[in-house]
Amino acid sequence: KNIMARGVDELFMVADDAAADLDSRATAEALAAEIAKIGEYNIVICGDGSADNYAQQVDVQLAAKLGVASANGVVALEAAGAGFTATRRLEDVTEVVEVPAPCVVSVAPEVALPRIPGMRDILKAGKKPMKVEAAPVACENAVEVVEVKAPKRAERKLEVKNASDDGAIEWFSAALKAALQ
Repeated sequence: KNIMARGVDELFMVADDAAADLDSRATAEALAAEIAKIGEYNIVICGDGSADNYAQQVDVQLAAKLGVASANGVVALEAAGAGFTATRRLEDVTEVVEVPAPCVVSVAPEVALPRIPGMRDILKAGKKPMKVEAAPVACENAVEVVEVKAPKRAERKLEVKNASDDGAIEWFSAALKAALQ
C-alpha cells in the first residue's frame, strides 16, 4: 500500500517463501515468468542490488531472459522518442546512453527521491489493483552455497542510560575510551 500511495497505478508482486534464497539467475527467471504474464511493457526498473547480495546481476540476467536491452548504474532517466535516455555513473565517468523500449534499467538510489504521499493518496492506494501471488515457476539456484566463512557475530552488551542521569556522560566517555584501547 505504501508503494501504491506513491504513484504506482498497478502492483504485481511475488510473495513466496520458496523465493527467499534464490540466486541471481533464479531470481531473474522468476521475474521473467511474472513479467510474461503481465504482457506488454516499456520498461522494467530494478534497484541497484540487494536480493543478489549486491552482485548487480539480476537486472542483466533478466534483460537477457526477456531478450531486451539493459542499462545499469542509472542515476537519471527520461523518456525519449521510442525509448529512454539514461545517465549512468560508472567508476570514473558519467555517460548518457539511449536505451530502446522495451528495456530493463537498474537504478541507483539517487535516481529519484520518493515523494511523501498525502492522506488522499494513502486512501486511494487501497483501491488500486494489486496482484500478489506465489512464484510463477519453480526456480532452482545455479550456485550451491557450500560454506559461509563470514566471521561470527560478536555478542553485544546493550546498556541504555539517560543522558540527564548523574554520571551518564562520564560513564559513556569511559566506556568508549575502554572500547577503543
